[in-house]
Amino acid sequence: MKLTIAIPTYNRNEILYKNFEKLLSQITDECRVIIFDNCSDVPVNDTIAELVEVNSHIEISVVRNRYNIGMTANILKCFEICPDL
Repeated sequence: MKLTIAIPTYNRNEILYKNFEKLLSQITDECRVIIFDNCSDVPVNDTIAELVEVNSHIEISVVRNRYNIGMTANILKCFEICPDL
């Protein structure tokens, strides 16, 4: 079983990038990261593409909502979609 780090976000791309960059050095093969982008103006995939490419050994995925479902619903989606619960 892996530890899943679920990150809900909306329009915080710069701060997400900075914090995600710091987090990646602490991730082991026992972890996965799933970012839940609540339809940010600039897709999170575009912002972190470089980090994902450089850290291809880490299981990183981005789930982007087709429209903004609201903060609470995006947080709930983290629990609904995360594997191994």
